[in-house]
Amino acid sequence: MILDAPRAATRFLTRIPVPGQDSTVEDLRNVAPWFPLVGLIIGCACVAVDRATQALPPEVANALILGTGVVISGALHLDALMDSVDGLSAEKRSERLELTRTSVHTGMGLLVGFTSLLLSWQSLNALEGSLRSSVLLLTPVIGRSCIVLLYRLAPIHMTAGSVTQSLRRSAASSTSVMILTLIAGATTFVLGPALTSLITISCGLCLAAMIRLAHHYGGFTGDHFGAVGIVGETLMLIVAAVALPSRWVM
Repeated sequence: MILDAPRAATRFLTRIPVPGQDSTVEDLRNVAPWFPLVGLIIGCACVAVDRATQALPPEVANALILGTGVVISGALHLDALMDSVDGLSAEKRSERLELTRTSVHTGMGLLVGFTSLLLSWQSLNALEGSLRSSVLLLTPVIGRSCIVLLYRLAPIHMTAGSVTQSLRRSAASSTSVMILTLIAGATTFVLGPALTSLITISCGLCLAAMIRLAHHYGGFTGDHFGAVGIVGETLMLIVAAVALPSRWVM
C-alpha cells in the first residue's frame, strides 16, 4: 500500500503509536525518502506547543518546544550524536565502533549532546517574528533531509547492519530525489532565497565535513547517519536566529 512506507518511517523514527507491527528490515527498504515527512510531523507538534505556551516565559516555552521534539523522537538522533562522539573520542581506531555501540555515554558525548540542546535553546530564545513558526516547522524537516542526503553521499562501514544498508539503498531512489526537491522549493518559498541559501551553505559544509570524516574512518554506521540530523537542526536554528531580526538572551 502507498502508506506503508510513511507509516514504517514514523514507527522507526518516533514514539508515535502508529498501527501495525514493529518494522522489519524488509519494511524499511523504502522508508528513507519519507524521513522528511516524519520531520514535518514533529515540526507541527513543535509549532503547536509554541502556540500553546505563549503565556509562559519565553525561556520556559522554548525548553518545552525542544523537549517536545526529543520526546516524540525518543531522543533517537540525540543519542546517535552522543554515541558518535563517544566513538570519535576513542584513542585507538579499533575501539571506535565498540564505544559507538555501547549504551553508556562518555563525558565528551554527554557534553556535545548537552551543548547541541543549549545552542538550540539559545537560538530559539533569540528567534522571533513572523518566520518563527516557519522555522520551527521546517527545522526537523531539514534535519532529516540531511540524513537522507548523507545516506546518498557517504560510504557505509563494512560492519554496518542490514538496517543501515537498507536505508542507504532506499535513500538513492527516485522518490527520495523528488521529495528532497519539493522540500528545497517549499523552504525557499517560505523562508525566502537569502535565508534558504545560508541554511543550505551551512548544512552543505556540515555534510561535506561528515563525508570526509566517513571516508577517513572507513565508512559510517547508523549512529553516524543519525547524528547529522541533530547537527543539521542545530545549524538551521543558529543560522535563522542570526539572520532573522532577533535578540540574543544571555
